[in-house]
Amino acid sequence: MKRLFIPVVVSMVAGVLQCSLSPMEGGTTETDHPIPTTASILPLQEGNRWVFRYTMFDSSGKQMPFPDRDLKLEITGMYQLDHNRQLIPVSHHDGFDSSLQYVYRYEWESLDSGYLVSHRGTGPVDLRGLYVVGSFVDTHTVLFDSALLWYAYPVGELLAWDIDLPGGDTVASMMECFTKTGTAWMYRQNTDVPSPLLFLDSCFIYLQTAGDDAWYHCFHSAHGKVSMRHYHNGVLRESYVLVSEILYP
Repeated sequence: MKRLFIPVVVSMVAGVLQCSLSPMEGGTTETDHPIPTTASILPLQEGNRWVFRYTMFDSSGKQMPFPDRDLKLEITGMYQLDHNRQLIPVSHHDGFDSSLQYVYRYEWESLDSGYLVSHRGTGPVDLRGLYVVGSFVDTHTVLFDSALLWYAYPVGELLAWDIDLPGGDTVASMMECFTKTGTAWMYRQNTDVPSPLLFLDSCFIYLQTAGDDAWYHCFHSAHGKVSMRHYHNGVLRESYVLVSEILYP
């Protein structure tokens, strides 16, 4: 199965925020304070790992047999981005400096390849969120000329943004925040509680559309990505839901 990694392309205005901006614009005044930083919608730390239960459906929406239904996502490494745009390998054991920019390896299924992602939690609210900044294969890394917004968070007044897959063969598509107050559920494995399901509220659900296809990506700030549902012509074709996680502080 071909996995889609679809970053977001947005037009951004270059420049440095000036002190004359009001706090609501993401700046400061001489006597006021900045808007608090925003945590990433996907917890970013080396070693963070998510396991999802994957399900595939045929063109009529009937569930198909599939031998291995576990789908694994992991943050397999991290870098510090220096002033010369060089990636310096670091470890979370080295500590965290909020004044530095960190870049993380976003890797599915231990394929030793994927996207390089980074979180932007300051500045104008509409430009905050999870960005794709490059890609990697094994130890080889490539930085894009411009960071690409993937999942805007906390979204602010940004209603929708165009998305594209660099180097891919997908048609142009659009991303929007479907809701900031969605509900979702995940499995709880190895638990003694009566129900194996954990219900979550205050979920961010992003709708991605491309032609006859639509994807619903569900996130929760405490867990990261919780689920995904992919529809073609209104028929559910694939989905996955979180069953376990390992998250480091």
